[in-house]
Amino acid sequence: MLEKITENLISSDFYELENKKETVVKVFFLNYIKTLPFYFKYPLIIYINTFNFLSIIFYLKTFSKLDVTKSIKFIKILIKYFPGFQLFQKFYRTIFLLSNYE
Repeated sequence: MLEKITENLISSDFYELENKKETVVKVFFLNYIKTLPFYFKYPLIIYINTFNFLSIIFYLKTFSKLDVTKSIKFIKILIKYFPGFQLFQKFYRTIFLLSNYE
């Protein structure tokens, strides 16, 4: 489930880029999450799954099943109203960009 959410995050944040390596970025992000200590890893996984299930309220689908345009709109809603999502967005964008330079 975490893989599908990550895949959708990548596609929605970097939709305008032509040269994207979604599978490489997804694997890098998941490996990064797995190497975190448990007191960072589990709250992060719970946070990701929380906004995954929040999309059911707005679109009657989980975040991992939304298409790109709806996921972009949902991310904009989360940035405005979901606590800490702006910080989380900076975190995962940094990890995504780091994976491109590895």
